Amino acid sequence: MVLCGKYSCTLIIFVVLKSGFISSGGDLMADLITFKSKVISKLSRFKNKIYRKELGVILSYSLEDFNEDSFYLYDKKRYNKQVTFKKSDDMKEILSFFEKMGKYSISFNTVEKWLSEGSDCWLIYYNDIVIGGTWVLKGEVTITQLTEHWLSKNKKVIFDRDSVYRGYTIIDDNYRGQGIYQSFNHCLLKHYYDKESINKIILITRASNASVISTTMKNNGKLIGIVEVRNILGWIYRKEFFINRKEKRWS
Repeated sequence: MVLCGKYSCTLIIFVVLKSGFISSGGDLMADLITFKSKVISKLSRFKNKIYRKELGVILSYSLEDFNEDSFYLYDKKRYNKQVTFKKSDDMKEILSFFEKMGKYSISFNTVEKWLSEGSDCWLIYYNDIVIGGTWVLKGEVTITQLTEHWLSKNKKVIFDRDSVYRGYTIIDDNYRGQGIYQSFNHCLLKHYYDKESINKIILITRASNASVISTTMKNNGKLIGIVEVRNILGWIYRKEFFINRKEKRWS
């Protein structure tokens, strides 16, 4: 539909101004572009509430396939000397980072529960500033939202004793493309390799996340399953396909 004429244009501008999206001062063209972006964003979120289809891939590391030589290059050379990795139990630090990254499902109660039950939160620091993080979850785990990033149609999952789930991994956009994820991945593999009780590290990512999939494959990881999730008007429909069901280490 095309609206023409000076009265129509005046009406459109009046409606836009009254909508509260933009102010009457400043660069009107810039404000209109911002308004357009906000409308598109809102329409996209509305569309996703009606129907969304996502595809995830389940990946796994078997630590029994590693030996000390597997980590030799990592121990000899770090991608960036200014970057460090460590486990954190600092509630304020953890919540501040994940909230900054928009991971609002990781609430105070969730963090407190996961830490008290023995799960690990790892943070990535660049000159002592937190720029990334991940969770390594153990035992019985309950999440708040079902997506293609989860391993089950149920919010509660129980992992085998020798297995952990690595999830909620995120690195600040400003620090990506610098090899930090690869270095972080090596650090985690080495840490849990040294723990004799852990054999499997399981993770899931979008099928479009070529970086994570490639890094996993290059480090003796393997694809063990595919998850298809459809969200139709809030109802979740899920299909799982396993290449080898024996690799499933959770219930």
